[in-house]
Amino acid sequence: MQVDDYPALIEIIEDLQLILKRQNKELIWQKTGEASPFSYNLSFQPLISEKIVEKIYDKNLCVKCHKRISYKEDQFEDKKPRLPFLILVHNKLKSKKGTYYADEDTNNLFCKIIETVLEKSSEDFLVRELLRCHFDQKELNDSSIIKNCVSHVYEDIKKYDIKGVLVVGDAVKLLFHGSKDLNLKLGSVIELFSLPAVLSSGPGKIIYLQQKNASKEEINKEKLNIFNAFSLFKNKVAHL
Repeated sequence: MQVDDYPALIEIIEDLQLILKRQNKELIWQKTGEASPFSYNLSFQPLISEKIVEKIYDKNLCVKCHKRISYKEDQFEDKKPRLPFLILVHNKLKSKKGTYYADEDTNNLFCKIIETVLEKSSEDFLVRELLRCHFDQKELNDSSIIKNCVSHVYEDIKKYDIKGVLVVGDAVKLLFHGSKDLNLKLGSVIELFSLPAVLSSGPGKIIYLQQKNASKEEINKEKLNIFNAFSLFKNKVAHL
């Protein structure tokens, strides 16, 4: 249930009780020996005070998408980066707090690429999920969900004075779903969110190829594409 719908739910229950009392002859039938319908308590009194609810309810959490399954960890926390650059990723599964990808190998490779190519720690950047919540797989191409999540990207950009963006892996596919010229945008500096940005394949692609026993040439080609994209971000966007 949406927390902000809580007052409306109380009003609906109270109105229902009033309607039943006024029109009980037309709407309610009572069997012999059955307790009166009005003997049941339909009042909706919260078990805890509103002040306690306000304390435990995080107002920063998004309630725009009614189809979300759960919130992704850390995505609404205040995390001012040491460097004013945003890296957008996407997880299909729940990741542990303090990590960027649910799969350990993918997460380790992601951090290693940043350390090797950007010569910085992943913690120096603001790393966020493109989708701030978990959704059913069939909902991921819903443009309204993407639009709502992108609104949080803009909020981060404004809040942390972000100067450039790197979009990695599946986050690229979600953000540019249906784009016919996506391949032309890969490996070049584009404008995104009114900022300079680079799109790159993600570490998950390399792990996938390794697990599928792809040829060494194919794996090295994918590694080179990712390294080139990260280098482009380093030299042309972040100027590290």
